[in-house]
Amino acid sequence: MNFFNRVTIQTPESVELELTLAGIGSRAYALLIDYIVLGLILLVFLIAWGFLSSQLLDLLDYFFGINDLGLWLLAIYLFITFSIYVGYFVLFETLWQGQTPGKRYGKIRVIRDDARPVRLQQATLRALLRPVDDLWFLGVFLIIFSKGEKRLGDWLAGTLVVQEEQPMASASFEISDQAQALANQLQT
Repeated sequence: MNFFNRVTIQTPESVELELTLAGIGSRAYALLIDYIVLGLILLVFLIAWGFLSSQLLDLLDYFFGINDLGLWLLAIYLFITFSIYVGYFVLFETLWQGQTPGKRYGKIRVIRDDARPVRLQQATLRALLRPVDDLWFLGVFLIIFSKGEKRLGDWLAGTLVVQEEQPMASASFEISDQAQALANQLQT
């Protein structure tokens, strides 16, 4: 009896891969870790931005009498925050071959539907659609009720989230004396 959904993928080299899909629990665990790391990054940015923007406002008010840039600074802050949010997932999933720190710790990975590694295009599309998936838990419902356990970002980017496969110990087998003698002869 198999408790996890499995998917079989035929590669272009005609190799059949059987992979275990990452379920809602392992994905939520990885996302929680990612949001903690991302929250710490954004907290550092917020503190730095608050300090720098207040200094900038004071300087502009003192030297030029300009004091109505607060909304512009807020807009710039929101743009940079969104860029950090999206960039975190794009950067890690692209450079770490489908993994973020949370996915690496949770032993899951994002791959394309044909089992190839994700590239910049897929990682960007997934990251841009993440806020939509987070809205009203749409991604959770799609993962639970879809056969491929995909959220909206996975459907549109053509990706799967799978569990990291543990390599199995290599099989040991006896080498005949005749084969060993031939191997020794070829090595000399």
